[in-house]
Amino acid sequence: MALTNPNYNALPKLANIQGFWRMEEESDKRDDLSDNENDLADINTVLYDTGKIGNAASFVAGNSECLTIADGSQNGLDITGEITISAWIKPDAIDDRAIVAKHYWSGNQMAYSLVLASSKLRFNLSPDGSSETPLNSTDNISTAAFSHIVATLNQSDDKMRIYINGSLNCTPASYTGNIHNSSAEFAIGIANNRASSKYDGLIDEVIIWDTCLTAGEVAQVYAITTADMYKKAGGGFFIFLAEAFEKHNKLWRPKLAIPKLGYQI
Repeated sequence: MALTNPNYNALPKLANIQGFWRMEEESDKRDDLSDNENDLADINTVLYDTGKIGNAASFVAGNSECLTIADGSQNGLDITGEITISAWIKPDAIDDRAIVAKHYWSGNQMAYSLVLASSKLRFNLSPDGSSETPLNSTDNISTAAFSHIVATLNQSDDKMRIYINGSLNCTPASYTGNIHNSSAEFAIGIANNRASSKYDGLIDEVIIWDTCLTAGEVAQVYAITTADMYKKAGGGFFIFLAEAFEKHNKLWRPKLAIPKLGYQI
């Protein structure tokens, strides 16, 4: 199937997506759209609010709200090589707040985490479970609007990178070797065995790849996951092109789409 309309856009490297949570649910578990079925349990009732696209998960730090899956239940999230983490966030607080983490700070269970620290976005990787390499964004994260955030590890040049709103936003940090294979749970909105770094605010459109996206591909993800890029003129729907059929065997579109066009998941 070949579609040439520029309003139809495909995420890069679909086959490498290990988890994709659109956060459309109003509460309860959040469905993983990847083939790995890493559905996240709702801990302490994570509700919703208006997201970057459709709904977003709305976290209240005071209630220790988070979305998690146990290490023994997840598939594909024990990423030990190259990695890319992408999300839209609109935080209410920007100090010591976990966005995405498979990371316990005790018991040699550090792996990877993307957090807010001292108003910056911080990307942490651990080679051994007990030490970590941090990388901070250059700019502060806004609480006034949604920001698109991406963190990558490129093993071709042994560099960690952070992108904000489609552009590089850091001095790349050196990181040699693999990421520790941790038995920590995978969590959105909390870290450290749910003991700290509790997120406050909105998180939307979380995607994790087991490869490093290029700067051009990061810009593509930013463009595609901006609401206007999801809409076909006059139709109000989006799809993932032929590559999606090869991996998922279905069309993907928001709930506001015309019912007869494709499948809704």
